[in-house]
Amino acid sequence: MGVNILDDLKVTKCTLWTTTKSALDCLYLEATKVWLSESEEAEETLHDNTYQLYVPVRCEADILLTRDSSPERYDLKSVEEMEANGEFDPPFNFTFKLQNLGPFTVGHLLVKVTIPTLTKGNNLLLILTNNSTSPQDGIQCTLAGHTALQQWLPPRGQVVTEDLRTYEKLDASNSQFNLLLCDVRNFKTSDEYSVHISGRLATDSLMALRFRSLLLVTTATLDIWEPRAMFLKEEARSREITLHVTKQYESEVSIWIIIGSLLGGLLLFALLTLALWKIGFFQTAYRRRKEAMAAGNGSIEQSSKKGIEH
Repeated sequence: MGVNILDDLKVTKCTLWTTTKSALDCLYLEATKVWLSESEEAEETLHDNTYQLYVPVRCEADILLTRDSSPERYDLKSVEEMEANGEFDPPFNFTFKLQNLGPFTVGHLLVKVTIPTLTKGNNLLLILTNNSTSPQDGIQCTLAGHTALQQWLPPRGQVVTEDLRTYEKLDASNSQFNLLLCDVRNFKTSDEYSVHISGRLATDSLMALRFRSLLLVTTATLDIWEPRAMFLKEEARSREITLHVTKQYESEVSIWIIIGSLLGGLLLFALLTLALWKIGFFQTAYRRRKEAMAAGNGSIEQSSKKGIEH
């Protein structure tokens, strides 16, 4: 568009061109302005009067992140009962689903999934066995720092005494975790992807740890890398899957402490009884009771004799 401004004292001509361009459907503005003074200007200085203005317009992506898990809760029982019911190291399945509900194409989306697999004391919590995506095209997932699936599995049978009763939950902030990174390219409108994670609970390690109730929290977080002008609302960036583990047979006091206390109480009672018997406590009491009974019988006999004489 062109704009002419006339002034009685000075004549200035302004010419403004504006255009809009698209970067993966996320719009920005580009404007070119040319200012001409009222007097003739040398050709070599005309470039001083021309410049470009680039104004990015941020746009919000509408990506729906949902989750599903099975099971949501697991109650630890005795080892014998779990083995009898075939529940030793039971399986779990986590799924995060992505849906692009907005009008914009997301050039590069990064999905970060943190799974708490070890305590800080190196005790095993979850055994990861597999991860997959559906569909497989357009998304690629890798484990950060791992080259083979077998490296997900820490050594078994190495349980260190650890008290977790002060923890309400274990997540990436207070445990050792595995990081699953998924790249989504050219995420178009109405596209959908699912990330599946499967594994088993390490029941032998969980039984040895001290806790009553514990939440194992797996978190998925979204970050948009391209285009830079696109963003997600903070409340839409992450979702959590919580696996609630409880113990039915966790006791505050060891059974051996209870048995020892009971035997100690019985022994103390026996020693106290023996000491009282040694000092004649029971004999003195018996003698007093016998004398009292004899005195009572004598009073009754005297009363009976007086009654007969009268």
